[in-house]
Formats: sequence, C-alpha cells, structure tokens
Amino acid sequence: MSELAGSHIKAARAHSVVSEFEAELGRFIASTPYTLSGTFDPVAEEWVVLVRSAADPPLLLGVLIGNVVHNLRSALDHLAWQLALRAGAEPSWRTQFPIFSAEAAYDQKSPQQTAGMAAEDVARLRALQPCHDAEPAVQPLAVPASLSNIDKHRVLHAVGMSPITSQFTISSLGDVNAIRYIKPIATPIDGAEMARIGIADFGPSPSLEVGARLDLNPTNAKAHGTRPR
Repeated sequence: MSELAGSHIKAARAHSVVSEFEAELGRFIASTPYTLSGTFDPVAEEWVVLVRSAADPPLLLGVLIGNVVHNLRSALDHLAWQLALRAGAEPSWRTQFPIFSAEAAYDQKSPQQTAGMAAEDVARLRALQPCHDAEPAVQPLAVPASLSNIDKHRVLHAVGMSPITSQFTISSLGDVNAIRYIKPIATPIDGAEMARIGIADFGPSPSLEVGARLDLNPTNAKAHGTRPR
C-alpha cells in the first residue's frame, strides 16, 4: 500500500461527497423554495419585488459540507504523519499539517506539529501558510481548516441561498400603463428586495403580478445553532 494511500482515499471521498452535495442541492432548488411579494414605492415610482424562503435548506447540506472539509483536513494530517515517518521520526499526537492565518501563531505552535520532519519539508509547509496571503481568511488552506473546526466543535454549517441569475415575468398590470425598466438586486433569500421595476403612467392604485425564475447558489450563512430563515 502506498504511504499516501490514506491521504489519497480521503481526498477522493471528499470529491464524491461534493457530488452528493450537488445532487441534494439540485433537488432542493428544483422544489422552488421561495415566494415573491411586492409593494409600491411612490417616491421612486417603482414596484419593489421581495423574495422570502418558503422552505429551509435541508440540514443534510450542512452535514455534507462538514464531511467534505473533514476529509480534506484529515488528508493533510495524514500527509504530515507520513512526512515525519519519512524523516525517520516517531510522530506524536501533536503531529499535524500546520495551518495558521497569523505568523506569530505559526511560529509559536507549528514546531510541535512538525517535530521530526525534514527541514526542507518544514520550509515547504511554512511557504504554504495562509499568513503569507493578503487575505488569509479566504486562502485555500484556511477555508477548509476553519470550516472543519466549526463542524467538529460547534454546530452544523448553516446554508443560505442567494440567486446568481434571475428572470422576471410580468403577467398583468393594475392601474399601470408602462414599464420603464427592471433592475435585479443580488441579495440572499431572506425577505430582502429582489428587484425594482420602474413604472410610468400609473393611477392611484398601481400593482403588478410578477413571477421569477431564480438560479440559486448556496451561501455560508452565519451558524448560531439554528437554521437560516
């Protein structure tokens, strides 16, 4: 068996769970999990389209996210274990792949995590650290490490939805004779404004019947132990 078999199979497992996540997400989106409402803004002379969740994203989506990031993080730690063995050292319970967004923390804590590894391997690990990035929090190593810690020690990842594209249809106009424009607004599906429709030549009680097709994208909602609404 290859020395890196553990890392390889965990990375492969993460990839397969991504496919499972995409399938589950597709089923949820196909259920049209949102409702639209509207109100008139007389100052701007616009019909305001509001969007609200009709159903929460399945908790399984958060579980699958945790599964992906756990396997990715674990694959890196398996690699660190093998680096210590390759150098002829005996790994310890502290051995792991170091990931730090602050250089001071790396200098303080990483020596225990990389103890026994060859100097050239330690140098490579240091060069990969998020702390060297202009935006360490979104660096490729930092993201799975942070998400894995949240999933293991705190709560399931809360998944929200926001549209990446939208198509609007107007089926009827009440006390309105002309549409000037439709201005989509990128927003999470949480009761916020989805679009503003400029109207013209309207009477005292303007109204529109508006439909929309939204292509949704998952967003990492704040996790406070509750599902997003």
